[in-house]
Amino acid sequence: MITAKKRPATLDKRVFFCDDYLGLSSIQQRNLLDLHLSSRHGSAKYRWKLVFDLLNSGKGLHGVNFTKEEFTTLIQLFESKPFDWENRIFDEFTSYFDYRYLSLDDAIAVANQVAEFAYKLHNDILHSVSKNIRTQQNSSFRIYICGERNSQYQLCADQEWRLEILLFKKGRISTKRGNKDMGLINGYPRDRAIATLNPNREDGVLLINHNVHHAEFFPTDWNRFCLQVDRRAFPRK
Repeated sequence: MITAKKRPATLDKRVFFCDDYLGLSSIQQRNLLDLHLSSRHGSAKYRWKLVFDLLNSGKGLHGVNFTKEEFTTLIQLFESKPFDWENRIFDEFTSYFDYRYLSLDDAIAVANQVAEFAYKLHNDILHSVSKNIRTQQNSSFRIYICGERNSQYQLCADQEWRLEILLFKKGRISTKRGNKDMGLINGYPRDRAIATLNPNREDGVLLINHNVHHAEFFPTDWNRFCLQVDRRAFPRK
């Protein structure tokens, strides 16, 4: 097991490493951020775990908060190196980041950027981090890459929205999201979408949003499609 004695020299001093973690009470008393890099046991592929607990950071009663734009930047920093999709953050106003990385160098690079960005805001007394998280009315929903299986990405989407995704490969059609009745009863009919956008059934992916009666065809393979639509906003109605 890697201990605090083997702390990497390149790791930002404001990031706790493995056994040198102080504990929540000390972190809050010293008005620090709960940033912790550690090694997972066993033979896990994504061995290095980086946690940022906003709720228990700082000396306030409700942790530290950021604006939507700042959260977006934090997410981009956490996802700037290859990571385990299954631990990905979907919430735009999350209180807990928990990402896993392939190598220690990648984890350190991310941790250093997060520490620099977060502490700069945390130490600015005129900044909004001490205020409540801003709320807003969502007018859209998103789909995300949420995992990987057999080298193929897996997508997640809000269940309440009628999103259908069809994969065309060598003349065959497989349903990657939706069910056999979704394109037959209401919304944008599946057969009409195919006839309009991919009548020759070429290889690619057809995305049908039955909420707004709209469809799009992507002439690419499944993984490239997932990367294209990842975190994309779709209208609710």
